[in-house]
Amino acid sequence: MSFKPYILVIGANPAWEKVLEFQEFQAGEVNRALRVGGYAAGKATNFCRALQHHGGLPGRQLTFLGGEAGHRFSIALATEGLECQFVPVIQETRTCTNCVCQGTMTELVEPGTPITKAMLQEFLNLLQKNLAGAAGVAVAGSIPADSCGDFMREVALATRNAQLPLLLDNYQNAAEALAVKPDLILKINAMELCRLTGQETIAAGLAWLRQRYAKVTAAITDGPSRAWLLDGTDASITTLEIPKLDKIVNPLGAGDTASAVLFERLLSHQPCPEAFADALAAASASCLTDQAGCFVPEMAATIREAIRLSPQISQ
Repeated sequence: MSFKPYILVIGANPAWEKVLEFQEFQAGEVNRALRVGGYAAGKATNFCRALQHHGGLPGRQLTFLGGEAGHRFSIALATEGLECQFVPVIQETRTCTNCVCQGTMTELVEPGTPITKAMLQEFLNLLQKNLAGAAGVAVAGSIPADSCGDFMREVALATRNAQLPLLLDNYQNAAEALAVKPDLILKINAMELCRLTGQETIAAGLAWLRQRYAKVTAAITDGPSRAWLLDGTDASITTLEIPKLDKIVNPLGAGDTASAVLFERLLSHQPCPEAFADALAAASASCLTDQAGCFVPEMAATIREAIRLSPQISQ
């Protein structure tokens, strides 16, 4: 029997996503929804869902779940065919409410469950049991506020010791991970890059990263605007122009989709600029669907043909 490796996707902040669709939405007023729905979400779930639609390496989510929302979350993932292992907690898994109106989105985000030292140890035990079959590890999303400060460092250390690639979609704890594993892959947006580096532009932020972490790969998205890539294999910088979409249905999860496809393509040994172009095409295609992390591969392929890559000359 052949064994297919998987991507371990760590999500410390899962969420049940409640979706309300409105014809009109006005702050401070009574807003009556046309439709209501719900599904398992959070950045790690969106990441795994995007892997499922992309094909290639599957994802296995590791997370924390508790209460009725956590039970509903695990059942929903099983129904979708998304693999998940979790540390059970007493606290209720958060619910986030996504208000969609004519292509725009307003999301109301509940706080996540803080990770205690005891929860961290149980999670690290779960992580160790799953590292042997993994092709790589991705940390998708933030660490809940008031959590113990060792989470990201311990995850990065376990990944380094297992000699596995690490992708980080989280700028707030990037310094802790980079201190342990400076050759990781960082996939964040332009605003997050500026906050992480203290620089005012994407170019300056990437220069800051390249100076301090010679082997880091940084893929930077900026909504529908030009994306930037710092390739850790040769320290080159590439910009990528993305075609404008005619109509956006729901942009939620586009960044998670980009992270998933980027990492899967890199683990499949595709050159970094081409992998990021494929990721951006999938992310754009996901904006044309209702559910975060979902996209039509044929639509992504059409968008991919229109993406233009431009190597940048170092000054």
